[in-house]
Amino acid sequence: MLYPILDYTDFMQQALPKVTEEGFGDGCFMSLIALLVFALGKVAIEGTFGKPTVTKDGSLGGMRGSLSGIRGGTADEPPALDIFNEAQRRLGFVISHICLETAQILLLKATYFEACLRHIDFWRTTVMASEAIQIILKRPIEWTSHNGDMIKRAYWVCNIIEGWYHVDLDLPQTGISEYQDDIPLPLFPEQLEHRVDYEPSPFKDKRTHYQYNFLGMIAIRRLIDRINNELYNVSNPEPREGYAEPPIRVIKELDHQLKSWRSHLPQPLQWSDEQRTQYVGHDPLTDLPSLMQFTVDRDGDQFYHIYNIDVIIAQLRGRFYYCRFMIYRPFLYKALHFPERMTAEDIEYCTIGLDSCLLWPVCMWPVKNKKRLIPNIFAWTQSFLGILLVLRIAAEDTVLKQIWETQLLNQHVQDSIEMMLYWMRDMQQVDGIAEWSWKILEPLYEGVHFG
Repeated sequence: MLYPILDYTDFMQQALPKVTEEGFGDGCFMSLIALLVFALGKVAIEGTFGKPTVTKDGSLGGMRGSLSGIRGGTADEPPALDIFNEAQRRLGFVISHICLETAQILLLKATYFEACLRHIDFWRTTVMASEAIQIILKRPIEWTSHNGDMIKRAYWVCNIIEGWYHVDLDLPQTGISEYQDDIPLPLFPEQLEHRVDYEPSPFKDKRTHYQYNFLGMIAIRRLIDRINNELYNVSNPEPREGYAEPPIRVIKELDHQLKSWRSHLPQPLQWSDEQRTQYVGHDPLTDLPSLMQFTVDRDGDQFYHIYNIDVIIAQLRGRFYYCRFMIYRPFLYKALHFPERMTAEDIEYCTIGLDSCLLWPVCMWPVKNKKRLIPNIFAWTQSFLGILLVLRIAAEDTVLKQIWETQLLNQHVQDSIEMMLYWMRDMQQVDGIAEWSWKILEPLYEGVHFG
């Protein structure tokens, strides 16, 4: 659902029968893939329905009595560690072969590392996968074949992950993005049903729109790169003298492209800013379409949506508001440092920038209660740190505070602050990035009342 690395038919007709009939072998691609799938399956179950993780101080995490959203295992022993270690033991010389299965194994490993909040291991493993894919791309590939489609999927997963790390942490790139204009988009099994052996997955049916979510993530990743290069001189960081006004023409064009991206999403994935917390899911009892809601808080009885539709929708919408915040962030800088130059249009753009900081579904219920399943979780922590700093400044700055009080719903601001602080408080007990962020945020927000 989140990283379409494998094909259901391949796994059910190749990997699973082989290990069922022959057992797990050393140096066997199918055995490694099966073990990693089993490990991730247990992470998914425990990460959704398991007990809240016991943290360093022996508590169950959370704040104001809420249970931790990191579920299953402990900080030192995550779910399925025994299965994962068994896969690690069997790697042997397999990892030195360069083929599609090698890249898939590395991406499955990376996914497990990130579910355990091992961010550096996640990065190092995806770098290895990206390097393997780049070697594969130098060979002749029939892109319309099933194997070609699986290479496309692995390529775009690597490219998306590397983009998150580069943009959010400025870690070096492997060069995989240089191929993006030459790599077609994946077709997915629905367009390959002419295969004689095609076996439709009972889980990934058309109601999930998982393939459109993935294609949407590919498209918005390109836009994020464009925003960073055109607004923040990432590709050509030449120093400027004095203050340069925000490039209005560029900002308007980037905003137009972002709106166009959202409007071209398939109808079931579209939403409006006024309904950013609503989406269409399926009631697990009736299996009928139902209007679902991301909410500020809900503890006690858990209601989780089949196929993790809530997680993939929250991720897609979160990246949209991240983009919009980055587009209009130059006006927040201008309001803070050059308030005397602010125009009515600047105020309008500042309002859009601040509004883009609010009500991100990733930190809302039910997604916040299954954090192990959230892809690239380090990036959300990084983004929430930046937003919380902006909102804390906005509470003190004359221009931004006036916008807050006159243009934004105060309840939305307070809810957003509370949810992001909960995220940090919860994550910091098991995650180093969040722990570092919490040390900055806790004294800034201690005893502060926003009314």
